[in-house]
Amino acid sequence: MKRYEITKYENEEGIIEEQEWIAISDIGGTFGGVVLTPEKYKETEDKYVKVITRILEYMNIQKCSIKNLVKCSLIKERFCDVEVSQEVQELYNERLWHTYDTIKDGDQVDISVVEDIVRLLLREDIGCDIYVPYRFKLFIGYDYMTGVHVSKTLDPILKELNEMGLYVFEF
Repeated sequence: MKRYEITKYENEEGIIEEQEWIAISDIGGTFGGVVLTPEKYKETEDKYVKVITRILEYMNIQKCSIKNLVKCSLIKERFCDVEVSQEVQELYNERLWHTYDTIKDGDQVDISVVEDIVRLLLREDIGCDIYVPYRFKLFIGYDYMTGVHVSKTLDPILKELNEMGLYVFEF
């Protein structure tokens, strides 16, 4: 399997600058003198979804398996007294909540649902493995550090992926 890192950080070491936002909860905060708006947050999130979707298309994958699912949304589950701003809550739509409510461990989901799952993973609302045995596995961790293992090289689309606004490199 080939392994690739997908990151918003401008270096192959994935080193996070001191003034870099790392979570949806950072919306409204100032980083490097710039306020993180919901629009800027969503723009970055959209780039991750686009890159991952393009990799799935390149790999000719229509469905992925979900395992080790953990639901942990601060907004949906209300398991603690963390205050979530209205502007963050507005980033969630009915379709995203439907995916959150209906996804189950062991599900086989198509690419449109994978897009929602990626958003929920990036927002730390769920944790899970997204994979196709022997062909594809997605890893999304804390700080937007993302990786994929794929059964064939991404070299033919690597330039295209990097032009989407993130940094994609083999490691």
